[in-house]
Amino acid sequence: MQEKISEVLFWTILSSVLTILPFILFINYIITLYNKKNIEFNTQLQLRNLEKEKEILKTRIDVQEETIQKISKELHDNVNQILTLAKLNLNDSNNEFKIDKINVSKDLITNAINELSNLSNSLSSQQVKDLGIIRSLEIECDRIMKIKNIIFLIESNIAHNNINTEDQIILYRIFQEGTRNSLIHGQASAIDIKFLQTDDFEYVFEISDNGNGFDLNNEEFIEKNKLGTHQGLKNMQRRASILNAIFSIESSINSGTIISIRKPRTNQ
Repeated sequence: MQEKISEVLFWTILSSVLTILPFILFINYIITLYNKKNIEFNTQLQLRNLEKEKEILKTRIDVQEETIQKISKELHDNVNQILTLAKLNLNDSNNEFKIDKINVSKDLITNAINELSNLSNSLSSQQVKDLGIIRSLEIECDRIMKIKNIIFLIESNIAHNNINTEDQIILYRIFQEGTRNSLIHGQASAIDIKFLQTDDFEYVFEISDNGNGFDLNNEEFIEKNKLGTHQGLKNMQRRASILNAIFSIESSINSGTIISIRKPRTNQ
């Protein structure tokens, strides 16, 4: 009888172990698979973060290069011209109006100092951090209108403190790039800036001009764009991607250009 009970107990334990063992192995497999997937996910996340940091670093380098070019152009086209006029005025050998010439030269030098100050502020991201993008846009538009025959119109329903500061700085750089293209290539006489919040988007940033425009479907334009010739356009596209925003451009010959950056709401 004792042997019978022992045998039954043995087979009961054995059957229980054989029943539980596959379950334990299955649980172990699930945990191993989960850990593997988790490691793969974290690796991919780190790679994406590194790629984004790489893009941000590249953008900052590009901005520095653009800043150097802009300083050079502004100094040559504007400040240098003012100081040259002051020098010519002082070199005039006519002593009859000497005091008047000195006063005129002082005014010219004061203008040059102001231009240098304005240029410095427009190139510094600190201004956007301190004043916000809307006020910074107004200051830059006023500065450009003093030296260019152009009209700016700014429309916004956004308080700058509702938008990430880094986003504001990148949008400001896009504005500078887009405006430069409108002035140099488009020969525009009017530029409209819109910075709006909508139900679908955290913000819509739009730059539109009445310039010459261009044909987006033109084979030469498409080929140059592939080769990276249109660097300004590439810069704006890359910066929009850093913002996780949608970049679009509309243009046609003699009908101006519209550049749009739309950032979808994250809760959608």
